[in-house]
Amino acid sequence: MALWPEGLVRLTQSRWWSTGLGLVPWLGLAALLGQFWSKSGTWTLVDAPAVVKVIGSSKWWLAQGWRLLVAVIVLPLLGLVVDAIKWSLIMEDDEDPHRSWWNRVQKNIPILCYGILGSLWFPARLTEFAGRCRFYPKDQHPRVMVSTWLSSSTQWVWVLLVPALAWWLVDPSSKARWAVQWSWAPLDSVWLSVVLGGLAILAGWAWFTIFRKMQAYTPTYHLPVALQAWSFLRHLLLLGQWAFWLELLGLIMDGASVYFLVAMVLAVNWFAPLGVLGELGLRGLSAFLVFGPLLPVPTHSMLVPWLIWFTNVGFPALVGGSWWLLRGRRKWRAL
Repeated sequence: MALWPEGLVRLTQSRWWSTGLGLVPWLGLAALLGQFWSKSGTWTLVDAPAVVKVIGSSKWWLAQGWRLLVAVIVLPLLGLVVDAIKWSLIMEDDEDPHRSWWNRVQKNIPILCYGILGSLWFPARLTEFAGRCRFYPKDQHPRVMVSTWLSSSTQWVWVLLVPALAWWLVDPSSKARWAVQWSWAPLDSVWLSVVLGGLAILAGWAWFTIFRKMQAYTPTYHLPVALQAWSFLRHLLLLGQWAFWLELLGLIMDGASVYFLVAMVLAVNWFAPLGVLGELGLRGLSAFLVFGPLLPVPTHSMLVPWLIWFTNVGFPALVGGSWWLLRGRRKWRAL
């Protein structure tokens, strides 16, 4: 067992801890409903009759149906599976060694979905551990808490490193044109890639240092490498979702440029210390500034972060909450 900070152990043993774990996910549900209520006017930016007319066309479905399937179902589901694999890796010594990897994924998906519900009301989803702790004995709660942060923070390296590497794949004339179009000279400078790469190295060093100190219960060295590899795949899936939605909305651009611009939008917004409402508002504004001039209807770019948020976060959170009420509460209420 890891040597957890004494204050963390005392917190998880306090009489208020269990009450808080039960309350936090439903605060997340309130935040989810508040999202739709406060931002319902955003959907008026869409020309609804025109959208209905287009969607009603069989030609549109034949041309776009498979992309919708990928954007709405396939990529979010693959992302959830990757997150479940990461969680299985980081908690693997508590698992049945004879259980197959797919059975472990199936077991962990409800844990992740219910954890997402508990993360909706706090910046950067820092309260995701609240839902996950409900599935483990109380003496494991410090480990679950730290492991949740370590699992999610693996993404930081790739949020910074991917745009640094993708910068080299974009045609120089495109970068020069964007620098003029958005009045942002660093887009056309090699220093953008150098700075992002340097920040990625610092983020990786910080993560590995914390991992070595806080995950003292595992002596293996392959685990942090495996976690980073799966996190890289998870980030590529997120970029793919953006690319598919933008293409559905009419963006015409080569693949390298799309992935670079999306990666830059995510890098700029990822570390903003905002709650769920502010975070989505900032991403919507960034998407409008970057992709608005490139789409047939500029304001539709603001919908992309919302659509991705709902398929990746909102819908799984509702599934997790429903599953807990119908099945999980009876099985894990004693923990």
